Amino acid sequence: MSAAAANASEQSQSGVQVVRVDLPNEFRSTQHKSFFADVTTVSHFNTEWKIQVVFKGYLRDDHEILYEFLHEQCWITSEGAGESTNKVELDVRIRRLPPSMSITEKLRIEYMVQVNADAWYTNAHFQRIFAVIRDDQIKELNHLYPTKYNVNECVGHNECCHRNCEALNGKFWIDGIVYHPGQRVDIRWKIKSETALREATIVLYKNISLRHPNSEHPMDINIIQKEAAVNKESVSTHTEGISLVVPQDLPITHKSTIWDTTKLHYFVGFSLKMDKIKETLDLNFPITIEHQNRNSKQKNQQMTEAEHDMYDVKDGPSKQVVPPQPQTLVVNNIELYTSQHQTLEGARVILNLTVRQAQRYTIHFLLQGSVCTGGKWYEFLRYKTNIVKDHLNVGPFQNEIQIPFDRSQYLTLILPPSFNDEVRYECLLSTRDWTDNRLIARKIVLVDRETETLCKAEMLTEYYEEKGAIKLYMRQRAFKRGKYVIVQVEGKVSALSLMLVQHKRIRKPGLELEGCFFKEKVVCSMDSSPDRRDWPKEWSLRIPDRITPSIDTCYWNVLAVEYKVVVKLNGHDRHQHVHVIPIWIGTTDDEMDPPSNELLESYGEGPQGQIRHNPTKMAPEFEVIPNEHDQPWWVDRLDFDVYVPATEPKKEPKKETKSPKKPATR
Repeated sequence: MSAAAANASEQSQSGVQVVRVDLPNEFRSTQHKSFFADVTTVSHFNTEWKIQVVFKGYLRDDHEILYEFLHEQCWITSEGAGESTNKVELDVRIRRLPPSMSITEKLRIEYMVQVNADAWYTNAHFQRIFAVIRDDQIKELNHLYPTKYNVNECVGHNECCHRNCEALNGKFWIDGIVYHPGQRVDIRWKIKSETALREATIVLYKNISLRHPNSEHPMDINIIQKEAAVNKESVSTHTEGISLVVPQDLPITHKSTIWDTTKLHYFVGFSLKMDKIKETLDLNFPITIEHQNRNSKQKNQQMTEAEHDMYDVKDGPSKQVVPPQPQTLVVNNIELYTSQHQTLEGARVILNLTVRQAQRYTIHFLLQGSVCTGGKWYEFLRYKTNIVKDHLNVGPFQNEIQIPFDRSQYLTLILPPSFNDEVRYECLLSTRDWTDNRLIARKIVLVDRETETLCKAEMLTEYYEEKGAIKLYMRQRAFKRGKYVIVQVEGKVSALSLMLVQHKRIRKPGLELEGCFFKEKVVCSMDSSPDRRDWPKEWSLRIPDRITPSIDTCYWNVLAVEYKVVVKLNGHDRHQHVHVIPIWIGTTDDEMDPPSNELLESYGEGPQGQIRHNPTKMAPEFEVIPNEHDQPWWVDRLDFDVYVPATEPKKEPKKETKSPKKPATR
């Protein structure tokens, strides 16, 4: 159990403790169609709580998460007091995910389930590691028969005269290309050579294509090659083959996975050393590794020499470097049309370009959402498609496609909005493969967030706050952006200041604890006029029109945004009172009237605003106790009723003066 899971119960602030998460240790692509878990919680109050469950897949090293490729959220509701168990299930195509595996000594693919009873940045979560096993079969194979090399060459010299050369003539072949862990791989040969053979080596190589996040490259691929098994043997002219056994713990061959995270394939390398010849004979045989054998028609078979010649597979042409070509397409404009609230729901893309040469074109489109944490960008959204795949004639061309963003697939309601230089969405176009990084257009687009204003019950009731002799009243604490925050003040005040403060948190994926980049910003503020005759009965602060609304639930937990109204009041005794009031800012109507322009009627020691309701009684922050000195002295508050002096002045004892005795009278 992780440290975060061990402390989840102690750190929980919502009144719900996650005590256990039950799920299989591994999910297999041939057996499971979803991720699922049973979450057991204990609630201390008879109320309803919302709990977030996140299934995460990521690339990590020994210390941190490099980036996530899966971060799908589910929610369950815990009702009533006591212990309860709820099942959560996430539909997912496991055959599109990379398997849990080690890539290098430090890099590996890992999966985790994380249960949050509180906000993600409190790190009061419970988490468990699980494995993803890819045991499916590749549907498309280029060939199902052995590959063979015909060798007929002179080696060991660099002269044009072939009189003293060493000839090597023969055939080398592998018995099959589809294997499973534990199976033997054989490479056989029939050769004619007068030179003695010395040593043969067979190596099973694992090639992994791994994508790294890069803000300047849409698909930065790094190819990692690693030896999975090696066998060396001394051979002679009578030897006819060499073999090795496929290790049991190898992941299967798989095509490019979600977000092009990984791509895995294998090949067998063969080398042969001969006496009197410095250079070795090197051959490569591609193979496929699966968890089980195919049917009898597709099993590896030993072929006759005639069949080897019939199904001989020659090496395909190597990837050629494309020379620079004149620009045949000019992108005039690319527009992403969003909904009326500027969200991605029902969005469409319109492309306008000019064709300079008539030919067949394939234009790739990528919509990418990314966030910057600690100076590094990582993606939380990647959608790829072909926007054009047709023959185009010379002249202007326009095409429109629909982007399938709806509430059931991408949860557009909780997507993070564009946020300064930290959260951005961009459209990319290319006529080449994304790995070439040859873009013909790149444009950053604006995506907004639609947030219901009247969605928080606790923000819709009247709010009272009292400190000392000063009282604050708000009709509600939910406001629409572009309108006003309204506050009423009662008490003798000599000066007043209002500030709208934004608290922003951006998540950085972490192993045990989630990283959080916190920033506080004063959005707007106002100060009272020196002339008390200009003071209104209702103080108001206008909310900017394009401000980011409040966000507590966000896709991938990218962003959390909170707002608070800070009210600073100077009392008649020159003591400053600071009130910090949480509020909610949405994009829909708050059903509130504009602030009143009516001015105060009293201009004495300070405004005497009248609040129509009696505020809830609260203990004052301090209390003044008069004494025999000219200035009052202060005491610290211990609780609501008892006050103990902090530094009580000591009273000096009075000196007694003895009066002279009077003479006795008779």
